[in-house]
Amino acid sequence: MGQLNDLLIKAAQPRESEYFLADGEGLYLRVRPAGKVWIYRYKYMGRTTKLSLGAYPTVSLSAARKKAREEAGRRQEGVDPRAARRKSVSALRG
Repeated sequence: MGQLNDLLIKAAQPRESEYFLADGEGLYLRVRPAGKVWIYRYKYMGRTTKLSLGAYPTVSLSAARKKAREEAGRRQEGVDPRAARRKSVSALRG
């Protein structure tokens, strides 16, 4: 990890369509007209999956990297991070 820095992130301007800036190891910054969001991309069962890690600047670059490493750790344990998140959200809802 480590291709992005705060200057590059702040300089990223919205375009008509969204685009991604790669940081490495599956962490991307999705730049949309409405704002910037951290995305963790990974493959699970042969399919590419995206998991949102939060909006920038609420979630800083260092926090997004930490979250991406945590999700990568879950994947190494054989857990699908997206399915785990959905399960925890439904448990909170009751």
